[in-house]
Amino acid sequence: MDQALPGKAKHGGYIYILRFSDGTIKVGSTADPQRRARSHQRHGQSFNLNISESWFSPLHDGYTKNEQHLIRIAKTSSFSCAGNEWFTGVNFQELVGKAKGLLYPEPDVALHEKNAAEGFAQLKYLATAPLSEL
Repeated sequence: MDQALPGKAKHGGYIYILRFSDGTIKVGSTADPQRRARSHQRHGQSFNLNISESWFSPLHDGYTKNEQHLIRIAKTSSFSCAGNEWFTGVNFQELVGKAKGLLYPEPDVALHEKNAAEGFAQLKYLATAPLSEL
């Protein structure tokens, strides 16, 4: 891997671009870059491929939307696309350059914690409420 990977994010996530030894590009998103990179490395090794270059974004909110945007960018310069996130014919450095131009808003920790608390309260209510109230 080209860069030290951060651990699992508590809030927000990352987008990433991986280049395999055959030139195939993988675009994705994750909250746990280390686990995802290991998983792709194992998957690649089953086809005698290794990750030759990698790029991970800063931690940010809206990472799944950024992933979809980056996939659309990759599709416009790809010879072929498999499974919506795997590309051939894409220049890794150019795609990274375009990815670096996206917006990376810092995770809103207070909002994430508020939403988690509300979700937990709702689950607790559903688990304890009489069926007549549901």
